[in-house]
Amino acid sequence: MFLDYFIENFLVVYILEIGAALAGTYYLRKTRNPVPNSKLIVGYLWLVVAVETIGLYPAFNYFTDFSYMPFLKETSWERNIWLYNAFQIITFLIFYIFFTNQLQNKKNKRIFKFITVIFVFTAILNLILTDIFFEKSSAYSFIMGTFILITLIFVYYFELLKSDKILYFYKSLVFYISVGLLLWYVTITPIFIFNKYFTSASPEFVKLHSTILNISNYFLYCMFIATFIICSSNKQKTSKPLPGKRYLS
Repeated sequence: MFLDYFIENFLVVYILEIGAALAGTYYLRKTRNPVPNSKLIVGYLWLVVAVETIGLYPAFNYFTDFSYMPFLKETSWERNIWLYNAFQIITFLIFYIFFTNQLQNKKNKRIFKFITVIFVFTAILNLILTDIFFEKSSAYSFIMGTFILITLIFVYYFELLKSDKILYFYKSLVFYISVGLLLWYVTITPIFIFNKYFTSASPEFVKLHSTILNISNYFLYCMFIATFIICSSNKQKTSKPLPGKRYLS
């Protein structure tokens, strides 16, 4: 049954994804001056929920024998790989915009804006000129996208170290989001590189892959939830700063 399959494999992560989106919405509603572009991250979290919901259609069709979507049977759209290939590019684009706008150095901003345009263009071109769009996850998009994102996050850390904001980093929404994403991509990238072993012929790798991915997702979305709630509390307490005292924006 589809419902049993969903509960066993996706329910916990799905609940955490919705929880992260709701926590982000709570942060935006309760915070007088939210972090710049935080709406972009919250919107992304709701997009994650939507994509994950739509992405269940292959499993639904499998368990219902295509009774509700017979037009997809034996077509390129039968699997959801195309959806996640497209979403992967959108994900990196959103993160690049978010972290680039946190940078203070104008030269660094221009460099990463240029890199973002080049990445999106080449990633789309890669999907168009190869046969992977419907067949398998794009290694180029994931590996190159991860490399750029990690570099961007470290540039953000470097600027943070050089600024007064380092004194209040423990209150920073951006800092905690960056840590969550950094650890997630560092953990997931190795298993993605060996994704060719994700077949019925390698059940041990399939189990390892699923375990690492689930644990990483639990960590990431729990961190999003905690971050939004804690930063909402911090912002409420410091919404009226005392004269002469500097607060982290």
